[in-house]
Amino acid sequence: EYMGTLDSMSSFARRALSTGAPALARLTETQFAFMREVLAAPSPVGLEAAMTEGVIRPSLEPLIPRSWAFRKLAGSAGLVLDTCPSPAARPPLTVMVVGHSDKIRLQVRHIASDGKVYVDSDSMLPVTLLGHEAVLFSEDPAWPGRYRSLRGGTIEALGAIHFAPRALELGTKGLKPQQLYLELHVTGTERKKQVEALGIRVGDTVLLDRPIRRGPMPGTFSGAYLDNGLGCFTVAEAARVAAAAPETVSGVRVLYSWAAWEEIGRRGSAVIAGELRPDVVLAIDVSHDYTSAPGLQEKRMPPVAFGEGVSVVV
Repeated sequence: EYMGTLDSMSSFARRALSTGAPALARLTETQFAFMREVLAAPSPVGLEAAMTEGVIRPSLEPLIPRSWAFRKLAGSAGLVLDTCPSPAARPPLTVMVVGHSDKIRLQVRHIASDGKVYVDSDSMLPVTLLGHEAVLFSEDPAWPGRYRSLRGGTIEALGAIHFAPRALELGTKGLKPQQLYLELHVTGTERKKQVEALGIRVGDTVLLDRPIRRGPMPGTFSGAYLDNGLGCFTVAEAARVAAAAPETVSGVRVLYSWAAWEEIGRRGSAVIAGELRPDVVLAIDVSHDYTSAPGLQEKRMPPVAFGEGVSVVV
């Protein structure tokens, strides 16, 4: 019975992927707007509820059948939508479909006397961060326990280009992570106190402020945190489609999941899988275009390319 249901789901997926048009070209404006909202949610490691509880759950809750239920695990911002929460009615196969909701973050590491807010670069390349608009996501000093987004700053390292050393201009020397700071346009005297008056503290999260937008080529878009906002959007869309036709998953218990703590070692999905014991886990994540990435051709990478459909890793 459940194999027939899975086959129906596979047929639906094959039809969706065989239209010959880029996937984005088939998204409605409503879907694209929802994808933008999912990706833009400030959800750094450890604070993922801005996406899971602030965007995903409210969008799906009015749509799901009454027999489905959301589940949460203590101490985690991860979220699970269970299509068969009752143990007595569970089919023989449980499938977990999971995306991870956490983002790599920059963190405030030092507030200088001139008002510069120095940040670490985490695993990002320092040179790729320059000039990016950024949002500081931290606890609201006026309302402890609530979080706010402070926008308008940019990631800088040199000030004006006129201050750059000659070696940097020639490309023979790069930036050091210790040079990166969040520019907040502070002026006047006692600049450090002005920054601290905003409630900014060492350890606060800084994220790139780059909502997705459509690209110049048909069916393309760009923006920050595709990893793994796209996976979370895909899982949410799969849940929405199934909720509209619940008979398509009637022979399978599906755990639509949005995990936390993934960028630091799969700690979120491992907890969900360990607790709910699925038979099959499908992790939805992003990939690379190995055919056009600079310098990779001679490394004989798998021929994964944009526009050629999904890639499957077992």
